[in-house]
Amino acid sequence: MWSNSRISTVDPCVRATPAPNTCAVKTQPITTGQHITTAQGASQPASIPQVSLPNTGSPQTICRIAGFGAALPEMEVPNTHFEKILDTSNQWITQRTGISQRRFCGPGESSATLAIDASKKAIAMANIPSDRVDLIICATVSPQSVTPPNATRVQAALGCPPIVAFDVSAACSGFMFALSTAETFLMSGRSKTALVIGAEALSRRLNFTDRNSCILFGDAAGAVVLKVDEGSGSVATDGMVDQGPRLLGSYIESQPDLDELIRVPGNATESENSLASGPDHLLSGRFDHVGIDGREVFRFAIETMCQCIRESARRHRISVAEIDLIVPHQVNTRVFDAVADRLNIDRDKIFSNIGDYGNTSAASVPVALEEVARSGAANPGDLVCVVAFGGGLTCGSAMLHW
Repeated sequence: MWSNSRISTVDPCVRATPAPNTCAVKTQPITTGQHITTAQGASQPASIPQVSLPNTGSPQTICRIAGFGAALPEMEVPNTHFEKILDTSNQWITQRTGISQRRFCGPGESSATLAIDASKKAIAMANIPSDRVDLIICATVSPQSVTPPNATRVQAALGCPPIVAFDVSAACSGFMFALSTAETFLMSGRSKTALVIGAEALSRRLNFTDRNSCILFGDAAGAVVLKVDEGSGSVATDGMVDQGPRLLGSYIESQPDLDELIRVPGNATESENSLASGPDHLLSGRFDHVGIDGREVFRFAIETMCQCIRESARRHRISVAEIDLIVPHQVNTRVFDAVADRLNIDRDKIFSNIGDYGNTSAASVPVALEEVARSGAANPGDLVCVVAFGGGLTCGSAMLHW
């Protein structure tokens, strides 16, 4: 049984269907202590920090993560591999990043094959048939192909009927954008069971002469099954007992003025003339390599992670100290150290598995969540803040009640 003893009876992320003749939509967030005015002109206290689009489902729609899955390529690449091709060392990489090894895709493996494997595991843990899934969203910046997208490849592999399936691109924040989008579908009543995936094969986008970037990344996929729950631990309409972490709400944002700090140019950019480049360029189908302004990204990561954690706590009317576990995008252990110091929290509250997998971009958060669930790093009743930041620049967070 998943306890909800620490959640207030007025949950800011459980959307209530508006009463007749009241304002149904407000585009600006309402902070605690403010008042809203109904259509009749009466002023009343704002009991929730944000009013969303009216929910066409049940009056108290709750989303729960019912299953987790992760998939990794077979090939392990230790830091010593880079000592052979770059002016670097295992000690330098470990001290600067916290990474000891990562996984790279081999022949027959891609972000799509990893996504399929992770999705099957998540569905098996959720104990639902694949045809119950009615929404698939895959976050990736390294799809197997531009079209068809990874999401429809997963749909076909699982044998799902015609449903909504698409990819999203928000780099390392991609899973948070996919999760927030899926939450919106479920809260609106458009879907009941979503498969949310983060999958990357960034080893095929790396410049192996650039030690500032190629040592950082790895390949992986993670997936969760997000489903509508009719009550904590209750028997839902599909006959299954609803258990698993409850999604209390999510927050996503883009900051386009910083878009050049992390770059993966395509082969159809404004700076390239495909016809002038000749037939070899037209047929290559390649993407150019990952480029990073390391110093500025490091600073952005610390500031943005702190901002997102504080914002998530504010939206749920708790202090940062009340968060039991933080599951961040796996970017750098020095970032985690700095964040813990700035927020004045115990470093052990920040979950890290970057040492084994490196930065797996959109896959890092769901892979970390799968490990948290499997290892018991979060206990029933814990408040878990998930946070990510990446190219775009983008960021996002979500609060889970474990």
